Amino acid sequence: MRKPKDAKLTMLQLKVGITKNPRFEPLIDGTVKSPKLNLDIVVTTPPELFYRNLKNDEFDVFEMSLSEYLITRERAQGERWQWCALPIFPAKAFVWLGLFVNTAAKIKDLSDLRGKRVGVPDYVMTAALWFRVVLRELHGIHARDVSWFIGRIPDLSHGGALGVDIRPPGVSLTWLTAAQTFDVMLDKGEIDAAYGFAPRHDPKLFKLNIDRYGGTPLEGNPRLKTLFADGGRSVVEAFHKKTGIVPANHGIVAQRRLLEENPWLAGEL
Repeated sequence: MRKPKDAKLTMLQLKVGITKNPRFEPLIDGTVKSPKLNLDIVVTTPPELFYRNLKNDEFDVFEMSLSEYLITRERAQGERWQWCALPIFPAKAFVWLGLFVNTAAKIKDLSDLRGKRVGVPDYVMTAALWFRVVLRELHGIHARDVSWFIGRIPDLSHGGALGVDIRPPGVSLTWLTAAQTFDVMLDKGEIDAAYGFAPRHDPKLFKLNIDRYGGTPLEGNPRLKTLFADGGRSVVEAFHKKTGIVPANHGIVAQRRLLEENPWLAGEL
């Protein structure tokens, strides 16, 4: 954060990290402006943004994974990760509805994932956390009932950046190597289900190849299929009917020192 050189100016200079999201477009294109804030906006993908937040702590205000933010609250030391979350939730979604399964695994619905080998990009990510919650709430499947595979290599994973030794008692976790990708493993039957590997982000928005794709054809591949024929509508409805919850995945976070120095900032954001 840099203060204006001109004493007459009162605008606060902020470096902001966000993802490509329709809710942010008015800020990005300048349609919406603040009379008190001058925003230097960086737009990238969720995997890269959250990794940069954890690794470099480079933004004044930023979008962040909720589960990973909570872990930083427990593990913050010194000046690192001295953040404060604001009640702004730009992303609410069942991200894992893009789950692919190997057709030989005979997985017809989520209840069939008990005892299966399932891939998630990062075990600590909010989407994977909600995935485990849904399995437990709707089908009584606990984390220990599934063999989990983590798609991101430790050096580029959010869990690795958090310094978390991800070994929950009784839970089977396997990290992929740099030579492995979910799509290839799924195609070969080395895992039974996975999500988060299909290309979905504009290559211009990221520099780090965090969620790697091995190039396996997905359309028309007889060995692979998406699990939810209805796009997951029935699962979403069932979960909401039971819990009343629409999962929030991302929140807006600010550096605590800025909020303390500028008590009006939270309201302006």
